[in-house]
Amino acid sequence: MSVSFLRAGSALTLAATLIAACATAPARLDPLDSLDHLDPAFAERPVCDSGEVRLDAAFEGGAMQSCEVLAPRAFAVVIAPEDIPINPSPWYALRLSPRTPGPVDVALHYDHSGHRYRPKLSADRSAWTELPDSAVSVSEDRKRAELAVELGDHPVFLAGQELYTGADYERWLEGYAGRDDLTISEFGRSIEDRPLTMIRSVSNARRGAVILVGRQHPPEVTAALAMEVFLDEVLGQSDLARRFRDAFDLVIVPLMNPDGVHHGHWRHNLGGTDLNRDWGPFAQPETRAFRSVLDGLDADEHARPVVFLDFHSTRRDVFYTQLVGEDGTDYGFTAQWLERAGARLAGYEIERAERPQSERPTSKNYMFARYDIPAITYEIGDNTNRDLTARVTTVFAQEMMSVLLEHEGAG
Repeated sequence: MSVSFLRAGSALTLAATLIAACATAPARLDPLDSLDHLDPAFAERPVCDSGEVRLDAAFEGGAMQSCEVLAPRAFAVVIAPEDIPINPSPWYALRLSPRTPGPVDVALHYDHSGHRYRPKLSADRSAWTELPDSAVSVSEDRKRAELAVELGDHPVFLAGQELYTGADYERWLEGYAGRDDLTISEFGRSIEDRPLTMIRSVSNARRGAVILVGRQHPPEVTAALAMEVFLDEVLGQSDLARRFRDAFDLVIVPLMNPDGVHHGHWRHNLGGTDLNRDWGPFAQPETRAFRSVLDGLDADEHARPVVFLDFHSTRRDVFYTQLVGEDGTDYGFTAQWLERAGARLAGYEIERAERPQSERPTSKNYMFARYDIPAITYEIGDNTNRDLTARVTTVFAQEMMSVLLEHEGAG
């Protein structure tokens, strides 16, 4: 998925950007358009139509609990989680379909949380523009956010982050289909019977396996964008990447929670579970299927995991790691990796948040307990500049490969 993220300085700039992007947007709605034109797969999702503008969430990743027409060009929308208790990751994704151009007001009312994600707009789901601060008013308790959107002739998507759904993962994976050195396979099914997909690369030297996992939590789109860049570097054709794949196996699961992403969940799978609290119980089919993958690696003496990275998003860029000197390596992989990346990233502050091992059933704790290897949660900030994310993530991928090759690649 190619994402261009633009920052508009005014509502006028925003409107111009959206109108220009509409060359590839859906056709303008006819005044007599009916709900039959919405995707029937999402027929249960709420729709509000004022006659001048229709508001809906009837698309993959769309999310709102309910909506109300306040005026011909004004709506109230309730944003609520799939269940509670839950982490406050109040995802929203709507579509505004105008019958005539002009402004529209959308008031977001939050249940069980407060406004977190800066609203973004796109006409084609590829180029995204952040709604300027002048068009956003948030209440002091953050329970209400009023958004002023200038619409052109075509529908636009309004979401807390860029939409990055199962269809986007499929398009990205297509770029790697047919490669002799990679296997793309299904290792399980979700609760709603969606495939769990794994990319596997088996090396010649067989010095162990590097495991990369992503999207356990649906709204964590910045992690998905970073992971795509990271994987494109590791799976690329540079001399470093080729030497790395010749030494180490790769086990990659980009999308652990396809049901949650599809339904626009805040945090959970369809079993009402935070998958990153199920590494140990393995009560959910998604995590249980991955445990079977690990069992298969254990049966191959040359595929023992050597590093585990889990990609997530939070309010800032941060690496959650083991304590210094306690990552299971005698050469200190984690410290070397981050220090070497930092030396190449002038002006970018790398935060390492050390955490002692605990009984909390997260992927990081489970993988460290099972294999005594560096098991790291890489968190990307909700609002980190996307170009910056791409630049630093490329460096992190390169330095991970370099450190592992120097210390473990020769056996």
